[in-house]
Amino acid sequence: MAVIIAIILIAILMGYSTLMGGLVLDCFWDWFLIPVFPELPDISYAQAVGLMFFISLFKYVNTTKVKEEDSLYSLGLGILAPILILIVGAIIHGFIS
Repeated sequence: MAVIIAIILIAILMGYSTLMGGLVLDCFWDWFLIPVFPELPDISYAQAVGLMFFISLFKYVNTTKVKEEDSLYSLGLGILAPILILIVGAIIHGFIS
């Protein structure tokens, strides 16, 4: 039972990570890339999520055994990192626009 719950939790977190990464990419695309390269097309949120799936194919995944404290740290970082990156990007965008 614990294994099934762990698999479901991992699937939910992977979906969250991809969807939030797509949101960050969509916002950053509009905020930072379009003003510099106006000939680039605007991308939709769905395209940004698809691009995040594509980018994730090339990300390194550490498969070594980790301590429970490290896995909890990684879990918290995985949840908070996209939100913090978006907040920092919004602050920078506010300064340059």
